[in-house]
Amino acid sequence: MTKQPAKKGTGVNPAEKYLASLGKKSFLSLWSYPNVYYSPGKEFTDLLVVCGNDILIFQDKWSEFPDLTNIEVAWRRWFKRTVAGGAKQVWGAERLLRDLASPLYLDAACKTAFPIPIPNLTEASFHLIVVTHGGSVACQATMGGSGSFMIHMDLKGLENHVQPFAIGDLDSARTFVHVMDDTTLDILMRTLDTITDFTSYLRKKETFLRGPVALLAAGEEELLANYLKHMNANQEHDFDFGALPAEGISSVAVDEGFWTSFITNPQRLAQIEQDTISYLWDGLIERFNHHALEGTQYPLADSTFTKGVSGMEQIVRFMAKESRFRRRYLSLSLKEMIETTPADQRRIRVLPPSTLKGGLCYVFLLFPLHLKVSYEDYRLVRARFLQGTCLVAKLKFPDAEHIVGIATESGFHNDGRSEDALYLDARKWTAEMQAEAQEFQTQFGVLVKPAEVRINAQEYPEVVSPDEFVRNPRNKPCPCGSGKKYKKCCLPKGRTFYN
Repeated sequence: MTKQPAKKGTGVNPAEKYLASLGKKSFLSLWSYPNVYYSPGKEFTDLLVVCGNDILIFQDKWSEFPDLTNIEVAWRRWFKRTVAGGAKQVWGAERLLRDLASPLYLDAACKTAFPIPIPNLTEASFHLIVVTHGGSVACQATMGGSGSFMIHMDLKGLENHVQPFAIGDLDSARTFVHVMDDTTLDILMRTLDTITDFTSYLRKKETFLRGPVALLAAGEEELLANYLKHMNANQEHDFDFGALPAEGISSVAVDEGFWTSFITNPQRLAQIEQDTISYLWDGLIERFNHHALEGTQYPLADSTFTKGVSGMEQIVRFMAKESRFRRRYLSLSLKEMIETTPADQRRIRVLPPSTLKGGLCYVFLLFPLHLKVSYEDYRLVRARFLQGTCLVAKLKFPDAEHIVGIATESGFHNDGRSEDALYLDARKWTAEMQAEAQEFQTQFGVLVKPAEVRINAQEYPEVVSPDEFVRNPRNKPCPCGSGKKYKKCCLPKGRTFYN
């Protein structure tokens, strides 16, 4: 049964259209919405992203920079129109949701409701971003460099931002506002092009900039380079500037050159090359998203596909929350399965849960296309087999809390393929489900004696003569929960799947 498509905006002016295109690429179509409204004719924000508990509010501000003859006066005027004006708008949008619980709509007439459920606001993480235009060219002309604004954390409060082309904390009593200019918008959203990678950076940045160490950075990209080159004890990218305040350090300065050094390093170039396969995962998500937004999901019985956009969003949100690095080895695994499985053979592969991903387990199923039955019957049988396989995955891996199953045809097809996706909330495990899983496993021999398969992947692949690039605590316990040291588990060998 076809549902009414969810029509979304595309941006009003070229700058908004460009922001919308970056948002769709980074955060994907089901979670990224330009030109959202809260009342007839009253826009909520230029771009809204809602994915799980993360709410990202983007406001796009353009203003021609005044004459450079008196740069201090010109900056104050431009700052008031763009940065201060944009900050007040994103704080206002946050208040509409947080305090007033205002409903949201996709159209100016407020006839089409915002299709993604807003999270519990006591648990939501707000990320406020003001995108400014017109200042980068003036900054580059005046100060040289890339044109990105300096980060100067001694500047606190809107009224104290009098130093040209320097941004600090616009209001320490409110939610932190990230100010992006023409230069840093492209760098950040093209480098951190998943919802998890982007929000993780924003969180770490907010925590560090509002911490005890005062930062002065030549530009946002220089700060990003430090973040991407270092890992903390939890195997997460984080900032590392050496000595802490406990050692008597109260301020840190980051000069130009770190970003250029980062993007030209052989390991970074190797990472970009090997990440190419990871966009297979993005494409898979977007195919599910397209059918959810257009109301063209295939009607599978006993499937959350039947619940429209909200039901589908719950499934693919797990997929969209994967980082670029995890998408790489998930894609490698799917690609290897498809290329090596004959069209007449069934194949199952499971990525077991890890403590790092909150008990998330993936089940991949390749199911032969039976030409002697109708296509409708084939899809129904495949969906039911996927459901049974997900139940067996919980039987085999009791620690699994969330199980996402993905099914497609066996064999390498050049004429296109279809995909199904199912979600099992394995936290709600019952005796009846246990019995059903055992019966299914016995009947079809699913995961009786699974074999281990290693998918090798390192975030920054080693090169012939690597410089010291990313410092990992290699001798600490692996965050996957295996009990092994990181260097003996996920760092050099990727992840273990089970066939």
